This record gives sequence, C-alpha cells and structure tokens, in this order.
Amino acid sequence: MALTNTMTLRAFETAPPLDYSFSELATIKDMLEGEPRAGKTKTQLEAEQEKTLHRLEKKNSERQFSLEEEKRTSVPMPEQVSVILKLNNNTLASLAGLDIVAPAVLARPELLTMIDLSFNKFTIIPTELGNFPVLNIVYLHGNRIKSLSETDKLSKCGKLRTLTVHGNPLDKTKDYRLYIISAHRSLRSLNFTSITDKERERSRIWQRLNAPKKKRNGDC
Repeated sequence: MALTNTMTLRAFETAPPLDYSFSELATIKDMLEGEPRAGKTKTQLEAEQEKTLHRLEKKNSERQFSLEEEKRTSVPMPEQVSVILKLNNNTLASLAGLDIVAPAVLARPELLTMIDLSFNKFTIIPTELGNFPVLNIVYLHGNRIKSLSETDKLSKCGKLRTLTVHGNPLDKTKDYRLYIISAHRSLRSLNFTSITDKERERSRIWQRLNAPKKKRNGDC
C-alpha cells in the first residue's frame, strides 16, 4: 500500500472476511464469546489502526512536522471494513440477536455485501437479512428449508445478485428455480450457476402461467 508524502494512508480499505465458520456456533450471540478463525473483529481492527496511527505520528514528529502543517496536508486514516461474514458449518437455526452482534463485531455492518450461512440448521430464511442494504451474496445451501415461499423474504434484499439454496428440501419442488428467478429479477447467479437470458425468459412465461387468477364478480 502506497503512503502519501505525509506518511498517512489512503482513506478507505476493505479488511479480510470475518470468518466464524466451523466455530460450533449454536446462536449468533456465541460470536461474542470467541475469536474468529480468520479476519478481525471491529475491536481488533480499531486497535490495529490505533497502533498504525501512533507509529505515523511518531514518524511525523521525528521529521519535525508542525501541527498546522500536519492538519493541512494529512489525509484520514483508512477505515478498516470487513464486508464479508462467514458463518457456515455451524449449528445455527436463527439469526436472532444479529442486530446486537453485528455492530459489535463489524465496523460498518451496513456495508455488509456477503453472508455465508451454508451448512447450518435453518428451517426458515432469516428476516434479518433484509437489514443489510447492500447485501448482494447470500449462501444458504445445505440447510433444512422446506418451503419455497421462504425465498420471498429475500425481496427485501434489493441488491441480491448471487443466491444458493441447493441442498435444502425445497430444491425438490418442481420448477423451484424458475420460481426464484421470476421472484428476484436482480439475481445473476443461482446455486453457483449463471442465470441465462433463455432461463430468464422461461421464468417470465412460467410466472404468467402460474400467476393467481383474479376472481370475477359473482365468483365465490
């Protein structure tokens, strides 16, 4: 990473994924009791930034920069932000408490772009996923989700581009792929397979054929 002539860093920087996979998590709040397998929590990143800032300030002091010059020429320290959260291969069945845990472990939870919930024990799709405005990758494969209508909850994820749901009971439902594609127009990939133009057109036809029929006056 290049430094400026004032020995300060560029303004923003993406941190490595925060990885709690294979951590025997039974609830989301268990994240607060242990350390991630990889990546760093909000507290750890802030501590590192503080150390870096201290080193830069010491180096600047040795170069005898005046306080006025430092204020005039320096740029902000980079904000370390993890935008990927890996919770796969645990025993989670719910994301209850994520509203408390996410701000504690992520520097900017509103910037989360990917969450991996694969190989857990979810039977429903957590509504908490809709609380992340730029979330665009969701892995849910290898869970216990039975109802295809559960995928409707993902409509709150307006930027969703990549989704996995294979390895759930719902993938035995006839035309489940067409159902999901027709309901989520922003999707570009489903179950690690790109959605083709032909498949998208088939989903539109399927949607028209399977749309609920409106009752006419006099119908029961």
